[in-house]
Amino acid sequence: MTRSECMDEAQKRQNENGGCPTVSYSSSSQPQQQNKFCQCIRTCETDLVSNSGEVWETLTVGDQMMGWLSPSPSGSPSPSSSGDSSESSGLDTTIIVLIAVIAGLLLVLLGGVVAWVCWRRIKKQRKNQALTPATPTSPTGDSGVPPPGTAPENNNLEQEHISPGSAPALAPPQYWENRDKTSEFSDRYNLPDDMQERLQLLLDNTFLNIKTVDRKDGIVPKRLRLVSAQRVENSKMWSAYMQAQGALCQSRGSSCTSLGKTRAGAAKTESNQPLPGQQDFNAGANEVYLWHGTSPEAAQAIMQEGFNLDRAGRGHGGLYGPGVYMAECSSKSDEYAEKKIDDTNTFCLLLCRAVLGEVLTLTKGGDQAHDMIKSAMQSGYDSVLGDREATSGTYREFVVYEPSRVYPEYIVYYSARLELS
Repeated sequence: MTRSECMDEAQKRQNENGGCPTVSYSSSSQPQQQNKFCQCIRTCETDLVSNSGEVWETLTVGDQMMGWLSPSPSGSPSPSSSGDSSESSGLDTTIIVLIAVIAGLLLVLLGGVVAWVCWRRIKKQRKNQALTPATPTSPTGDSGVPPPGTAPENNNLEQEHISPGSAPALAPPQYWENRDKTSEFSDRYNLPDDMQERLQLLLDNTFLNIKTVDRKDGIVPKRLRLVSAQRVENSKMWSAYMQAQGALCQSRGSSCTSLGKTRAGAAKTESNQPLPGQQDFNAGANEVYLWHGTSPEAAQAIMQEGFNLDRAGRGHGGLYGPGVYMAECSSKSDEYAEKKIDDTNTFCLLLCRAVLGEVLTLTKGGDQAHDMIKSAMQSGYDSVLGDREATSGTYREFVVYEPSRVYPEYIVYYSARLELS
């Protein structure tokens, strides 16, 4: 029986009886034909149900052979419910796959957001670095100026940092004659014999029989003999000096590299018998005594008003730019000293208290170094140590670019002895 014939038969029976009638067959009679007919009826009923969209109440054709057409007992699945179950299972799988896809997309999106945030931060850091003044390149031939807080000239020594501590008091030193806190004063006091002896010892201990191109007459004296000395007590300059020292300590907020950890070590003026108050120097800010050679007339102006950067460095050739030039050796400052107008053999040196802060050590100077030094002073350094001793075997010079960080405490008149006596 073809499918068309089956459909016609099923339709005929439906029209006559309002549905598929119950058909009883003997289980032993014509089993093959019976099976084919029942299969045809089952297929036709299924197609009719599918095509009409209605649910048929089918009659049983044999308890075993047509049981699938009967209404499904409670709890046992029918073919349609089995199909629904399969569809439901397929739908669940689709939902799970969809959720997995959405979750994957969310993870990819989250990863993209994290990557974007990281990229933005890196870009911002690079932009900030670009806006920060670049570490200047040293004219010494090194790869560059070391960061503040390092001692590049002495790689064999352990790094030492000393905290500058709190800002110093503005009161005059205990050893001064005038300690008036209520009014300004500007005085000079002759030093007693014991102080003059200490200064003579300092002249001797910091004297080296070495000349440079800065020595105009080319003659190195055998000794600098002290003639007289005075202490400069100027309340206005002292107050400015202590305020500048306090501002340096406060702005730095951390330690300065000890001058003693540079290649040649501490200033030679520190190896002398201490002068009054020297033991109380602010070592954390690298406060030291240094010599400054000048003319007696210029010294008078300095003792009244302090150092003037418009004139600073003129006698020194400005090797490291405009600044207050000082030396640890009396013989070096003697190269810049000039005679008194009324005396043919009396010269003048100033012994200054100086706050060096973080020191940049250079072995070369000149015009090509000026921009680099200026940049360094703006990016963490406070002064320059010109170490010509390392390259030429001569002297170390110190340059401070803030005049108020230098206080001319003693003026020393001396004679340059060409022969030892």
